[in-house]
Amino acid sequence: MNCIHIEYLADFPQYTSLAAEWRYIEWSTFNPELTWDFLNDSMKRHLNRSELPLTLLAFNKSDLVGMVSLRKYDLKDHENMTPWVASLYVVPEYRKQGIGELLVKAAEAKARILNYKKIFLYSFNHLLETWYNKLGYKKIEEGNVYGNPIYVMSKFLIE
Repeated sequence: MNCIHIEYLADFPQYTSLAAEWRYIEWSTFNPELTWDFLNDSMKRHLNRSELPLTLLAFNKSDLVGMVSLRKYDLKDHENMTPWVASLYVVPEYRKQGIGELLVKAAEAKARILNYKKIFLYSFNHLLETWYNKLGYKKIEEGNVYGNPIYVMSKFLIE
């Protein structure tokens, strides 16, 4: 793996629009509520370090190569579950190099610092279930969002 380091979006607000663009490109086809304006406004609310929502960025030296968010809620009708790993994205040419795992672990570490005992996520991609299982996540529910199947998973942060 390259020289990857994790930083807060709050420390690099100039990447807010790019983070919104990544979210739009990757997930707007699954959810019609994810308009460009909504996502851009949403990412501006992620400029935090010690409260949710927040976003972590992965850099290879000075190149931004990925992100992950930690949100209080990420799925309607699941407000009793918090926090959520969300918007995990790695630039295609940097995938399969362990950057996604680094980002998820960084989000988990931040959730521990914020005293959360359990963490949640969901995915539209059933192929990611096996990958998340390797990181310690267990499927707790299958559902549907705008006609797309989803897989809700959780992990205990403190055993």
